[in-house]
Amino acid sequence: MVIVLIGYFSLLFSVVCMDIKFRQIPNYLIYLIGILGLFACDCFYFENSAIDIISIFGVGFLLWYLNVWGAGDAKLLTVVSIAIDQQYLPGILLLITMIGGVTALLIIIINRLFGKQITTVPYGVTISIGGMVGTLASL
Repeated sequence: MVIVLIGYFSLLFSVVCMDIKFRQIPNYLIYLIGILGLFACDCFYFENSAIDIISIFGVGFLLWYLNVWGAGDAKLLTVVSIAIDQQYLPGILLLITMIGGVTALLIIIINRLFGKQITTVPYGVTISIGGMVGTLASL
C-alpha cells in the first residue's frame, strides 16, 4: 500500500509541475493516477461513491464545455475522486475550490505588480493538492 501511495503522490506532483509549466495535463498521467487510485482506495469507497464520481465527471465536462476550465482538469478531478472516501468528498471539493480562488487571486496580484499577462489558472495544482489531502484523510 505504501508503494502505491508513493507512486500516486509522485504522479500528482508530476501533474503539478506539468500544469504550472505547460498548462496541460497529459492523458497518460491521468490514466495512471486513476489506476493507482483504484489500488489506493478500499474497493468499498469506489462502490459507494460511483454515483458521486459520475456526477463529478458530468460537472467537469460541463465546465469544460463552457470553457471554464480544461478537459485535463475535469478528467483529473474525476480520477482523483476515486481514492477519496465519500464522507470526505464534499469537504475536499470545497478545499479545492478555495485553493483555486486563492491561486486566481495570486495570479491577479502577479499580473498587476509585475505587468504580466497570465490568463489561465493552473487548476491541476489545486486538484492535486486536494486529492492528496483527501486520499490521506481516507486512509
